[in-house]
Amino acid sequence: MLHDRMKKALSKDPLGLSLLLTSLVIEDPDESAKWFYEKIVPAAAPNFERITVYDPCVGSGVMLLAAAKQFPKRALDVGFVQFYGTDIDATCVKMARLNCMLYGLNGFSLKCAMELSDLDLEQVPEPFASSYKEAKTATPERLEEIKHEVRWGTAVQMGLFAESLNVSDPQ
Repeated sequence: MLHDRMKKALSKDPLGLSLLLTSLVIEDPDESAKWFYEKIVPAAAPNFERITVYDPCVGSGVMLLAAAKQFPKRALDVGFVQFYGTDIDATCVKMARLNCMLYGLNGFSLKCAMELSDLDLEQVPEPFASSYKEAKTATPERLEEIKHEVRWGTAVQMGLFAESLNVSDPQ
């Protein structure tokens, strides 16, 4: 995914493309890597379509940490991958923020679902958006049911995501 988006970004910038072609004649692998990160990545950055990772039931942020391991650290450092998450429980959101800080992730937006505006909720995929809208006015008993529904929906999506990556054990 990074490779395809890098190619697309460089194809929009003649200077970036020329830098990439120039790098092909560099024989020293260390010098080639240095050239790539110091010259080519900055040239591609303005046109690079950022990869977003979103967890609608972020909990302590463990899924975000697992997703981060799938990308090269430098892609994370330059902001090519951005992490977002929501949770009904404000304490969970605080834990996720803390984990993102501890592990050096760019938690661009980690929010409590109960504080999301209508505009924010439009960005949340279904069925989570509907659940979060309902949670704002739910009774305590119904709120617990909604939390369970959201966690179950996330577990199903994680299983599907793991299957798409050919991962036998999503944990």
